[in-house]
Amino acid sequence: MRSDPLLFLIHDMMTEFKLGEEEKKKAEKFIKKHLETCKVYNRAGCPVGPLFSYKFTPTGIGVAVEIECSECHESENITDYDMW
Repeated sequence: MRSDPLLFLIHDMMTEFKLGEEEKKKAEKFIKKHLETCKVYNRAGCPVGPLFSYKFTPTGIGVAVEIECSECHESENITDYDMW
């Protein structure tokens, strides 16, 4: 079995990000809006709702947080700058 240095580098770079309470509230508001406007259906024709992606960008003073709707690709900055 070959040891791949890139694999170890990627493993060492894994980081856990958590949303603060204010960021959770902003995300919930964004999600509720998109559940009403962005309809996604499965193969059987049943509505399943859009999926959401979170983007975490570490900076020198804090972590910026963005949420994006998978259906319409609208995104919103939900960063709680009071946590910085």
